[in-house]
Amino acid sequence: MFRCNVGEVSTKDFVTYSDVIFLINGSEQGHVGLCSPNVTPHFNATTRVTTYYVTFNSWSGPAPARDQLYFMSSTDLRHWSNVTALAPDLTRGDNVIDAAVAWSQPLRRWVLFYKSEVDHSPRVAVSVSPDTNLAAPFRKLSGAALLYRAQ
Repeated sequence: MFRCNVGEVSTKDFVTYSDVIFLINGSEQGHVGLCSPNVTPHFNATTRVTTYYVTFNSWSGPAPARDQLYFMSSTDLRHWSNVTALAPDLTRGDNVIDAAVAWSQPLRRWVLFYKSEVDHSPRVAVSVSPDTNLAAPFRKLSGAALLYRAQ
């Protein structure tokens, strides 16, 4: 069976690479694989620390398994937190893929972009509290809310 992994190596010249820093495949969570990684830095002006978040989704195999969103965090790009579900309160029971996050300073909230795997339609959600913790709950934004916030 084909299996996707999410991993990290470092390079200075894109010719030679370090040993693998981390490599995960989702088997611990019962998935066939993990895919679509995206790295987002977030600078906390209060602590003066940049935290890096890597988001990705599971590849769960045939139905009734569901693809879900996950993240890990690091302040040095070498030591990473455990795999944590991203917005499980929002996506539980849905097939979702391709997570990307951004911190909105004006909103003081995380904004989550992802897709429904059923129709590949884009979805947008915002964290419900002004907390820099990416494990915070999220709520979906409707089209009207997106237009309102953009003004």
